[in-house]
Amino acid sequence: MRPDEEVAYLLGGTFEHIMLQRRSASYCATVILDLAAMLEMKELFEFGINDFLAVNAMLPLIEVSDTPAQYVLAAEDVRSEPNMQYSTTWAPVDGWKVAPHHKRCPAAYYLERIGRLWDHLAVTAVLRDRHFLPACRTLLTTP
Repeated sequence: MRPDEEVAYLLGGTFEHIMLQRRSASYCATVILDLAAMLEMKELFEFGINDFLAVNAMLPLIEVSDTPAQYVLAAEDVRSEPNMQYSTTWAPVDGWKVAPHHKRCPAAYYLERIGRLWDHLAVTAVLRDRHFLPACRTLLTTP
């Protein structure tokens, strides 16, 4: 059996009958911009913000305080921003901060302060809706 026949057998016919609405929110775009900023990659950041704005992408972000709420999906002190406003040009504060959430985040969260930096990556992988800027910046910039 050919691969396309196997897929059709497993999944059924094509999904042309399913109508999907265009989704303009892109957490992936938010992560790309944050990574470019944390790595101080001016050109990549400017290309990225230009392209994401050109297609009217919304840049959603979850911000958490340095409380136990940072480890759960739904908590009272979790802040959801549906469209974070990044600087449209590379004009960083403190070397890399080009968005309001960069300036608001703590210098280090609890897990980083107690030497468990990699645990924030685990939390990010499990929750998949947030990333921890101080931990990411430390991991990205430490040789």
